[in-house]
Amino acid sequence: MELSLAHEASQRTLKQRNLLALICIVLGILVVVMFTAASTRDREVVLQPILPNEMTLSSSSVTPEYLEAVIAVSISNRDLASGQATAAYVVVPTGR
Repeated sequence: MELSLAHEASQRTLKQRNLLALICIVLGILVVVMFTAASTRDREVVLQPILPNEMTLSSSSVTPEYLEAVIAVSISNRDLASGQATAAYVVVPTGR
């Protein structure tokens, strides 16, 4: 009787181990897929201005005041390897 209980307990433990291993493999694959997707996307940075007055945006148009207050950032080399540097250009409302 003790032998059958020990066998059942070991089988239960093996099933749990196998399920955990399967979950780890699936999560590892998801991490690789998400990292690949994130590294191949174009990058854009939109900085929201801190405004002294309220401005509204709609899908049809943007107010000129908002366009004057927006800061644009352009990155010259988007495909950087680890340890490489690039230039970033920041355009402020004055146009410089």
